[in-house]
Amino acid sequence: MKTLDVKLNAKGKYALPKGRVNAQKLDSFSEAELNAQVAQDEALAMQDAAKASVEASGSRSTHAG
Repeated sequence: MKTLDVKLNAKGKYALPKGRVNAQKLDSFSEAELNAQVAQDEALAMQDAAKASVEASGSRSTHAG
């Protein structure tokens, strides 16, 4: 996902860096969409952590032989 640094001034107005940006899309991003993205990111992080844990525990097992 691309990130965009936005600077706020004292009046709460933002200044976009030079380049291309879809200001309408940036302004229309709702709190609900943000919360949904955070929930999705956290779920994926938990899956990654669980997968890493399973892989790590599998590599530590020893076989008696």
